[in-house]
Amino acid sequence: MRIVQVGLPNSAYWNQLAKSALEEPHRQAIRRALEDGSLARVLVYGSNHQTGAIARDILGDRFVGYVNNDTLDPGMRVFFDAVVLGVSPRGYKQALARLESTFPGREFAAVALFEDDPDVRRDSKGRRVPVEPCFQDHVLIRFNGEVFPCCQVYADQGKAVCNIRDTDVVEALRRFDMDCSCAGKGFRPLLESEPLAINTVICELSLGCNARCAMCCTHSPEYTEEYGRSLAYVLDYEAIERALQALRPRYVNLQGGEVLIDPVSMEWIRGLRQRQPSLHLTLVTNGNAERSLADAAFQLFDYFIVDFYGFQPFTYQTITGLPLERTRAFAERLLELDRKRVTLKYLSTPINFHESPLFLEWALTQRPDEIAVIDADSDWYIQHDPLIQIPKFDPYGSTDLLPDIYWSRIISRTVDRLRRMVRNKASYRAEDGVRLLFWGGLFYKYRISA
Repeated sequence: MRIVQVGLPNSAYWNQLAKSALEEPHRQAIRRALEDGSLARVLVYGSNHQTGAIARDILGDRFVGYVNNDTLDPGMRVFFDAVVLGVSPRGYKQALARLESTFPGREFAAVALFEDDPDVRRDSKGRRVPVEPCFQDHVLIRFNGEVFPCCQVYADQGKAVCNIRDTDVVEALRRFDMDCSCAGKGFRPLLESEPLAINTVICELSLGCNARCAMCCTHSPEYTEEYGRSLAYVLDYEAIERALQALRPRYVNLQGGEVLIDPVSMEWIRGLRQRQPSLHLTLVTNGNAERSLADAAFQLFDYFIVDFYGFQPFTYQTITGLPLERTRAFAERLLELDRKRVTLKYLSTPINFHESPLFLEWALTQRPDEIAVIDADSDWYIQHDPLIQIPKFDPYGSTDLLPDIYWSRIISRTVDRLRRMVRNKASYRAEDGVRLLFWGGLFYKYRISA
């Protein structure tokens, strides 16, 4: 076995984990290494996702299969002249040793793609610096007690660090190891000399919700339909509180579902405020509650993040099933009480992107502490929607699934509304003799006609 080092920089490794893609110059470097070595039949050592999937795409006709520790066999009948290491650079040594022991004396190339230290990046001056551990920024505690290093990976159960019911959450977090990266940070175990200093712990409470948001990342609509009024389903408030005491974050963000409609969680928060008055509590809310509730909530929370999903009443209701004016009134009351304790947040999707200027125009007049206008990758939503059926409740809320069902939810609601309107033409006719025409695409597919 001979080792071929492509030598891509560690930044390329972290970027491909974050974006599930490699830049074209790096893809070309891998192709050149294979061509220079006349390598025509290549196995990928690893799995069929992340680095392994990218490697297969680059290999094209050269690809002959995947192997891993469980499937490596000296009696393999597949002919190959190379094995691309589609694993973390941290796993190169183990993979190379496994290949050497499985195929002693066999002639083939083991192709290492990246540098051999994934815990190091280079700064703007080219100096090697340790990757900042991502979970020092924020940790997510899911409604079922599972602990994730951030709120971006909750859909992958393999990235759950532990459960808050475990005996030592801090030690589990310090020593957990996996490949993960985004925006300047990566996951790595803490060094013995490094203190655990978490900025924010995000706590999901009940997923029960008063909204039915089409793009809901926690599957709250399905959860609420299945569990109904069991808003405290599997919540262990004592374990949450113990975890907060152990992790000692600077800030605690509480979210759902919708916390304001969950009487059990609200009662626990009142007690938490009395027992740990120094905790900085932020409520993440859709704010679709009576204006008077803002005054009561103001006494419990130090900060509020109020989400908007459209800024015209009909759009907002189509996406969420709720009235926009109630959210505006709730947010405006919070701002009256103390505008410096409120973030106004707008989530842009294909159906409401054009309304973000309306939101911004209003938000600027309110002068909150922060205005956040965030796009949920609208172009990706549009390109990856096969109109599949809406799934049942899934506590891991597959991130591959959610964009797929976004348009299905929007379209099904629109189609139902159109059918009702067609059945009652008087409701939309301005006067007798008005012509109505449905044409093409989905109207044909769903047989909508006047």
